Amino acid sequence: MTKKKHLYEVDLMRCFFMFGVVLNHVASTFAAALGNKATPAGRFLVSTHLILHFPRFGFMFITVLILFLGY
Repeated sequence: MTKKKHLYEVDLMRCFFMFGVVLNHVASTFAAALGNKATPAGRFLVSTHLILHFPRFGFMFITVLILFLGY
């Protein structure tokens, strides 16, 4: 049985997406603490929170990639 090659690029993507999850949680905490979303700061936090949902799709991509390369 041959040993499969380790993909270091996937590890880099995992680190990038983990950092994105942390940023998303920080933005959520600040947006919840702000309360009033009608202010410019509130709008900025809400838009930042929406932009930072990319890790969800990134982890799904990594899962499919690893499953595809495994077979």
